[in-house]
Amino acid sequence: MIRGMLSTGLTLCLAAVFPTRVQTLQAHSRGRSVPRPAVIAAPAAPVAEAGEPVSPFRLPFAAGKRVRIPATGHFGAERSYGPHSGLDFSLPMGTPIHPTRPGRVILARPFELLRDWRQGYGGLVIVRHIDGTRTWYAHLDRVDVRAGQVVGRGTVLGLSGGEDNGSSAGPHLHFMVFDRRGEPRDPEQALSAALRKGRPARL
Repeated sequence: MIRGMLSTGLTLCLAAVFPTRVQTLQAHSRGRSVPRPAVIAAPAAPVAEAGEPVSPFRLPFAAGKRVRIPATGHFGAERSYGPHSGLDFSLPMGTPIHPTRPGRVILARPFELLRDWRQGYGGLVIVRHIDGTRTWYAHLDRVDVRAGQVVGRGTVLGLSGGEDNGSSAGPHLHFMVFDRRGEPRDPEQALSAALRKGRPARL
């Protein structure tokens, strides 16, 4: 560095090789420098970890399918047992259910194998996503995946069930979203873009 002067590029290197004043080199190099390429910033995407982008939520059933939501109430609606913990989609029995985002299955149990408080959810699949969020798919009549399996949007987690599959009021999918801290989140907010695109019929 030359005291009292800000120098950049090749000027300082040339001054060290040739017996020429730095001011002279700078005067001759003005307007002749090679322009640096412009930096174009790509639109920012939500990032989880290791630089992998977070996928947006999709509907947990075939695109374009018309359903009624909520079947039995919105997220947070007061019930005799406490606030409603998810969003209910009224679906015909046997509707294929897909993960709303890619992830890894951390629990996959048919109704008859659940022996704890989760038995009230009937056939249940829980998927953990790269950003730490978890999605629950409850009241399934059939479970088609296993714990540890990596799933994508085309994977069938199972088939929707009915009122005899857990504490369910009529055929519907009970869908829940939990953040990385384990706190429940409003599924309608997570699915807002997908719901607008899918144009489901609302109650």
